Amino acid sequence: MDNKIEGYIANGDNIANLVANNIYNPISAIGEIDANFYDADGTKVNIELKEEEINNTMYITEIKISGDGTGMDKLALDNLKNIGDSNKKNKLITDKFKRRMLGSFGIASTAFQRLGSTMDIYSKTNSDTMLYKNIIINNDKSCLFSQVKYLEKCSEVNFESGCTFIIRNCRIKKTSLLGIKDGRPSLQKEILKNKLSYLPISKNFKITLCGEKIERFEIDKDAFSINIDGKIDEKNINGTIYIAKEAIKNKHYNGIYLKIDNRIIDWNIYDDIRGKIGTPGSVTAKIHGYIIADELREYINASRDGLTDTYIKESLVEFVKRNIAIINKKAKVYYQETNREQEQETNQQQGQETNREQEQETNQQQGQETNREQEQETNQQRGQEKTITVINISEEKKEKRKEKVEKKIREKNKDLYRLGIKFCYEPENEQEVIVVVSQMCQEDLLDFQIVQLNSKASTDGVVIKTDGTLAFLEFEKTLNNFFEHGHVYTDVDKIVCWDADEEKTRKEIGKYVSRYGMCIESIKFENDYIKFTNKDESIYKIKLYIISKIIKKL
Repeated sequence: MDNKIEGYIANGDNIANLVANNIYNPISAIGEIDANFYDADGTKVNIELKEEEINNTMYITEIKISGDGTGMDKLALDNLKNIGDSNKKNKLITDKFKRRMLGSFGIASTAFQRLGSTMDIYSKTNSDTMLYKNIIINNDKSCLFSQVKYLEKCSEVNFESGCTFIIRNCRIKKTSLLGIKDGRPSLQKEILKNKLSYLPISKNFKITLCGEKIERFEIDKDAFSINIDGKIDEKNINGTIYIAKEAIKNKHYNGIYLKIDNRIIDWNIYDDIRGKIGTPGSVTAKIHGYIIADELREYINASRDGLTDTYIKESLVEFVKRNIAIINKKAKVYYQETNREQEQETNQQQGQETNREQEQETNQQQGQETNREQEQETNQQRGQEKTITVINISEEKKEKRKEKVEKKIREKNKDLYRLGIKFCYEPENEQEVIVVVSQMCQEDLLDFQIVQLNSKASTDGVVIKTDGTLAFLEFEKTLNNFFEHGHVYTDVDKIVCWDADEEKTRKEIGKYVSRYGMCIESIKFENDYIKFTNKDESIYKIKLYIISKIIKKL
């Protein structure tokens, strides 16, 4: 009996379809096609999107990506049907710019399937010959590859050498790529721009999207920074982590990212450690950095959003975690000293100006006799007037506050009063919401008890539920404040607020999705829960307590 073990027998069309739909999304597919121009020693890539209205909905129906570089010869075009077979595995460095190749999986040719059903490829090498190949995806997901044709005349490649990819029959809703609404670019275009900026943008490699130049994010040069280095499994890693003075405007660059061969990997390492170190949200909005780990290139997964080796990944997370607390403390000291120096400089300037004014005044008064006694008497009178004014202002503020409080006492909240809550007044701020909720917990009116409060932690408090399990809770005056403050939704199990302004909440949710849109697909309300649907189709729910509504039912 022959015991020879044979390899897998695979259906290539099915594999191509599986690869395209499980590794790429429309945005990452465009980025992966662009990466091939970098590997071909290209210097410029241009992306154009053709729009068309179908049944009153705007769609992207055609995507054209063109650029210079070495171009694809007949052999390379013929090899497009060979999935997982890339000549880059044997040739890791480019000829002209000596770039480290970004791709090596041999699956980029499947990326277009996430965009359209037909792709025309025009290629020109250093010779004057233009090559053409067409790929069609049938309804049954099978692929048809045309033979390579030689074209005598063609204007699709406007470079001495290079390629043009035209992807047709896209039927991608315009909002999912460009997201133009009411004439304004929305989140999805920002995601696409940032995804493209993850490629090694430089003076020798430029990308334009619909005429707009793609640029890499650069943090303020005055931001506090610290360099870190180490080893993971005997492989060198190093990087720079910044903590800005103010929140970083480009939310897509909040966090700490892995950078391999100058390409940013779409994995925010900081997301994996944020819940473990308890840094306040203010720090989360200011942190930015890269861990450069070229020696880990063999562990990059095919979708370029993480590493395949769990041990390496966990070791890298632990390495960053160890450094964050130190960096945060040093940043605080740095900005305190910077503020002190700025304040001293300002005081010096003010002092110099004051001396200048006094000198001018003295010069004007030269030759005049000054009555010191009168001057002293005048100064005393001024001091008395100033003291009286200050006292009057203070008394006035106190009187106004007393009037406001007396009105509040008269206008008790009937539901809180009925329930025997001693602080039976409508809360004016988050602190007063905590007072109301604490007293409700004492009366067992809620399904949890507060066991810890900490305003400096990533969430306001920890509560114990009736089943004995713990949950993380965030207090807000109104629900829209939760989204406005930019809290990380996965850090929170419960939101407790006094009321919910629907219009403001809807508006803030829109801004919130713009901030976390790289992972959030949608936010919806279901009964007493807020349902967050993520890009990977996973679901996260936060239980919502609107106290003003709850007390009416008790």
